Amino acid sequence: MADKRPWYFRDGVVVVAVLSFLVLALPLVWLSPHYTTRRKVIVSVLVVIGTYLTWQGTVAAIKTLQTAMSGMM
Repeated sequence: MADKRPWYFRDGVVVVAVLSFLVLALPLVWLSPHYTTRRKVIVSVLVVIGTYLTWQGTVAAIKTLQTAMSGMM
């Protein structure tokens, strides 16, 4: 049976968008009529946690680079 949903609401596209863009992909999840409210909330919480962890990793990497660069000068 062919999937009648628009391409941007299909599961594969939504998963790739969430993994690539994190918070910026949440409108795809929330506007999709295919997902239940429970699934939307779970995905949103996971995306927020992923965004927080990505932010923390970025801050740690910048601090490490700053320390390394200051040691070179």
